[in-house]
Amino acid sequence: MSGRRPGTGQRGFALVAVLLVLAFVAVIGAEFAYSMRLEATAARVYKETLIATHLAEAGLEQAIRELVAEFATVSVGDDKDPEADG
Repeated sequence: MSGRRPGTGQRGFALVAVLLVLAFVAVIGAEFAYSMRLEATAARVYKETLIATHLAEAGLEQAIRELVAEFATVSVGDDKDPEADG
């Protein structure tokens, strides 16, 4: 007998195995957190781009309405000459 207790080497291996599993879980968790942060940023940028597009279109339509309001309305298809009545 060598003086070692049986199973001592097994406990050391279990500690190393548990530490490796915890390291693996930590890496997976960090990758998941990074991925979710990236997804949240992409969703925010998409939302802001969509809002900016709608605001730009609304501004263009408002400018067109204000420009058209300054001119007299012309009806299309009215062939009568107002000076010909008489």
